[in-house]
Amino acid sequence: MKYLIGLDVGTSNVKAVLFDIEGNEVLVKSKPTDVIVFNHNWQEQDMNQVYDQCAECIKGIVNSGIAKPEDIIAVGLSGQGEGVWMIDKDGKPVKRASLWSDGRSSGIVDRILKDDPDLAQLIFSTTGTQPLPPATMMQLMWYNENTPEVFQNGNVVLNCKDWVRYRLTGNVAMEITDASISTLDSKTGDWPVEMFNAAGIGHLLQYLPKTMLKSYDNAGGITEYASMDTGLLVGTPVAAGALDVTATMVGVNAVNEGEIYSILGTTCCTGVVCDMKTTELGKDLRHVRHPKDGLYINLMPTMAGTPNLDWVLENISDTSDFSEIEKHIKDIPAGSGGIVYHPYITPAGERSPFYNPDARAGFFGLSIHSSRWHMVKAVYEGIAYSIKDCLYDTEGKGNIYLAGGGSKSNMWSQIIADVTGRTVVLSEGTEFGAKGAAILAGVCVGIYDDINEAAAKLCRVKSSCTPTPANTAIYDELYKIYRASRIANMDLWHQREAIMRKFF
Repeated sequence: MKYLIGLDVGTSNVKAVLFDIEGNEVLVKSKPTDVIVFNHNWQEQDMNQVYDQCAECIKGIVNSGIAKPEDIIAVGLSGQGEGVWMIDKDGKPVKRASLWSDGRSSGIVDRILKDDPDLAQLIFSTTGTQPLPPATMMQLMWYNENTPEVFQNGNVVLNCKDWVRYRLTGNVAMEITDASISTLDSKTGDWPVEMFNAAGIGHLLQYLPKTMLKSYDNAGGITEYASMDTGLLVGTPVAAGALDVTATMVGVNAVNEGEIYSILGTTCCTGVVCDMKTTELGKDLRHVRHPKDGLYINLMPTMAGTPNLDWVLENISDTSDFSEIEKHIKDIPAGSGGIVYHPYITPAGERSPFYNPDARAGFFGLSIHSSRWHMVKAVYEGIAYSIKDCLYDTEGKGNIYLAGGGSKSNMWSQIIADVTGRTVVLSEGTEFGAKGAAILAGVCVGIYDDINEAAAKLCRVKSSCTPTPANTAIYDELYKIYRASRIANMDLWHQREAIMRKFF
């Protein structure tokens, strides 16, 4: 039997997943990775640790004995995006990588948005993404202003999965879905010289890779060194791969215009597939390239999904057993007694469907009749409201393909269906980013003709949740309060942050 490996390089852990060529998950190996947090909102990772953990996961699959090395026909990658992963002329990390969750460039973003609207619009219309702190371009501007010594002859700026792929193949390249977030002219596929010059960092273009790959391109074969690290055969093909949230769209079969997905994970990322010919860049918060040629994704990744529930488990719930929690909240009527929760729980604020680094979570509508379980259910509902908020005024149509750890909860899936008024589709399997990466690897080596043919064959529906009309009617009214109150709080969040900085 022949197999594919999908390598999903996440932020807090990495996974290697073995798939047979029918798309069945055969084995999952995972390893944790450390996020180093300092200076309030700076977040970094040791690049070597990330690669080493990836290699260990692949080796775990090879050593399992389920698939012989000669039966593994290709490897594909899915990885966290944005940030700066820089190597020197010898291929060694220049420093720890700054991550998508890093906030060091927020001052630069604020300066552009307030003082240079022409540059902000140029960035938006060129890349399809507003200036935001996670963006590689914004972080390059910060390094240029604050630590220019990191730019030395021969250095190359990569994204996360590009770094891991370099260690596997020895070839330096960037891949188009990752690059399209902030460093690429998303219409032409070229480096945007005018935009970089306008931002005062035209000289940094020399540090971007010379090679740009499509997601299903062959990026090279496993080297002798990587073979020793992973147990894979020398020369095993490695596909370029894709930004994790775009790989997941492939992994759940959201590969046609208008289709929607949402990932209930560390971030709650909602995306709508768009046609490149009709999409107006600079209209919505961000667009990135879809792995399938000719498509974009109107991408709306919030800063926090499941961390809101982590906070609930620690501070409100009296149990960490999700089955017990759901027993307590299943009979609480839709709307949680009128409590509305805004899920902006991280110190970095929010980035979708609006940008405010000072946004914070909060409950609206508490009374003496509110129990801890009303509050817990309100958090589930608040994240569902956030998904609805992301889909407000979009061109998405039809069902929502749900993925991520939170999709394992049938109750939460039903809440999302009721809040959004859309059928929620749950797919077979659990590792959809890795599955998308494996599909791209299969297309790369020719065992599938194209992404559509592969996704249709390998992605199967497990179950679905249809909206309950009576609940949807309640949620439609409460969503008006959710949206109006978060708009009303925009300036109040800034005022609060100013007070915090003054006194704390």
